[in-house]
Order: sequence, then structure tokens, then C-alpha cells
Amino acid sequence: MRELTCLIAEDSSVERDGLRFLIESKRYPVRVLEAANGEDALENMEKERADILITDIRMPFMDGLALSRAIRERGWRTKILICSAYGEFTYAKQAIEYGVSGYLLKPIQRGEFYRQFEQLLSGLEQEEKEEEHDAQTEHGAIESVLRVIHERYREPLTLEGLAQGVHFAPTYLSALFRKKTGTTLIKYLTNYRMERAAEMLTKSDLPIAEIARRVGYDNISYFSLLFKARFGVSPAQFRKARRTGDKT
Repeated sequence: MRELTCLIAEDSSVERDGLRFLIESKRYPVRVLEAANGEDALENMEKERADILITDIRMPFMDGLALSRAIRERGWRTKILICSAYGEFTYAKQAIEYGVSGYLLKPIQRGEFYRQFEQLLSGLEQEEKEEEHDAQTEHGAIESVLRVIHERYREPLTLEGLAQGVHFAPTYLSALFRKKTGTTLIKYLTNYRMERAAEMLTKSDLPIAEIARRVGYDNISYFSLLFKARFGVSPAQFRKARRTGDKT
């Protein structure tokens, strides 16, 4: 498991030292950072996202609940462990609303702290494994789609059909493909077909209508429109220019 980062947000230096000691004495794969209040903690997390936040509720400038809310509003998935001397139900209820993972009352009991902290570590490890698996699945799906395009570009391929082949929803595959390749799936398919058409125009004497058919287009006018959008000239002009260039 990779080294994790734990940020302790607590206005008492004694409390911070105590929490740091509890973590470091167990030699967890965790790097400990500190902040004296919620504002400092949020500023630190803007620079370096913490995997775990241990925060007091009552702190100057920004309390622990406001800090937790700010973290969730930013969409950060940090695991949050609240430590407070105030055990009122309202605090616990608010903490739950902000997706807090655990709630400890001061004075902190060592055994309970370790129980909850190790639960967070276990959850993070499981999430990391799931993310790695998801990343591998996504990579495999994109590779599979690219392979299909490269091998079957002559066929009437569709987003829906390609998505079905990798067991993804079309909208998900579309977004994932763009994220991984920097272009849309349909644009990639079209460009790949145009590249193969350009190759055939250069290396063969096949009629343009036949080349259009071989790259998946029965409508030669539509093919010519796409080709010109890609290369700036019509297929006939492209062939003529390439042939003229070969003779010089």
C-alpha cells in the first residue's frame, strides 16, 4: 500500500502531539501533517490533499464541522475522523451529514482510536485496490475498442455497438474514451477511416467510390465531405496532388 497522508487539525499543540504519537508509534504507512485550525487545514489541503483528516470540532477561525463541510463541497474523498470533548447528539448528527467516517470523544481512548483509525486504513486500502482494478478494466476496454476500430473500420461501427462489446454504457464509454485519448470516439473512428482512405488514394488506383466503401461509407458524397474536412481537399484533389508530387 502506498504511503498515506494524515492531517491533524487541532488548536492544542499537546493534543496534536498526542495524536501524532499514537499514529507514529504504530509505524503505520502514514505521513503526519499538522494544522492549528480549520482555515490552516483547508489551506494545506488545497496544496496537498490528505487521505485522512483528524479534526477537533471546536477550533478558532473555522471549526471541524465547517472544515468537513468545505471538504465535501469541494468533492474531496478524504476520510474524516472527528475528535471532540462535546458528545452532544447534534454534533454527531452534523458529522454524519458531512460524511464523517468516525467520531471520537475526548479524552481519547487509545484502543478506540486505533480501532477506528485502522478501519480507515483498511477502507483506503480496499478503495485503492478497487481503483486499480477499475483502472485496469477501463484501460482494457479502451484497448479493446481501439483494436476493433483498427481491425473493423470497414464495418458500420456505432458507439452503442462498441459500448456493448465492452459491457459499458454508451455515455460512460464516450466520456472515458475522450478522457483517455483526448478526442471523441466517433471523431477518432472517422479520422482513422480518413487516414486509411488517404493511404489507398495514394497507393492504389481504386475508384473513389470503392475506397469510400472500403472505409465504411456507401454514400460517396458524405465520404467526400468528411475527407475534405480532414485534409482540406476532396479525395480526387488529394490523389492528384500526391501523384503529381510523386512525379517531381
